[in-house]
Amino acid sequence: MRLLTLISLLGAAVLATPSTAQVQCTNGCAQMPPPPVARPGQCFAQVRSPIVYETVTDSVLVRPAQHQTRTIPACYQPEIHHELVSPERTERHVIPAVTREVVETQVLRPASVRYEDIPAVLETVNDRVMVRPAHSEWQTKYVGCCQNTGDGYASPPTGIITCLVEYPAEYQTVQRTVERRAARRIEIPIPAETRQVVRTVIVQPERVIETRIPAVYRDVETRRMVSPERVEAIDIPAVYETRQHQRVVGGGQLSWKEITCQTSQPAPPPAPAPRHVPETDGERG
Repeated sequence: MRLLTLISLLGAAVLATPSTAQVQCTNGCAQMPPPPVARPGQCFAQVRSPIVYETVTDSVLVRPAQHQTRTIPACYQPEIHHELVSPERTERHVIPAVTREVVETQVLRPASVRYEDIPAVLETVNDRVMVRPAHSEWQTKYVGCCQNTGDGYASPPTGIITCLVEYPAEYQTVQRTVERRAARRIEIPIPAETRQVVRTVIVQPERVIETRIPAVYRDVETRRMVSPERVEAIDIPAVYETRQHQRVVGGGQLSWKEITCQTSQPAPPPAPAPRHVPETDGERG
């Protein structure tokens, strides 16, 4: 809004004659040379470039470093000591042997085996064996010339007839001996001769048992210092905080900007000179 007001005031104050060597500001604006190149009828407004800010990060001290001391009390550790009440000793005990009577079987003659041979069992069987298989043969006979053969046809002029005769197979009975049961040897066990004998055996022999009776102790509790009392110095480092703020790095330069001239309207009366107000941080943001 301030920029537009400045442009309108400066546009009304621009002289129409291009030969003027210097622009005259009637409202107290900043003095600056006119545009270097201009044509008749051109109008220019004095503008200021926007201000450029940058964000700066600073480390701010929140709490300074401190030096403190504290007293650490002595540390004790309980200890238990074993105090001898009665020493270790050994007691001997004699345990007699343990016996019992047992009945044992005494072998007079051990068991044995007798072998007996059983002959094989044979049998005669009749087998029918083929002597000559079935076959066919050609047989030729002479029946005489022009004789009837008995089948209704006349014999050929030679009187010789050839016929294929089939003979059945010929068999013959043959005897042979087969073994129905093979010869074998069998075992005949002969039991042993024994007798009963009673005798005394030691089940558990005599032995001596030594009993160890451990020593008897009692616990005595004491306290042992592990670390003495001491004073410890503690350095507390300073605490810093990172904060950000903005600062001006550029901008705010004055320059000429061409605008559209309105020559038909009368020039407005001169306005009072604007009062320069410094920009605050809120306006910059």
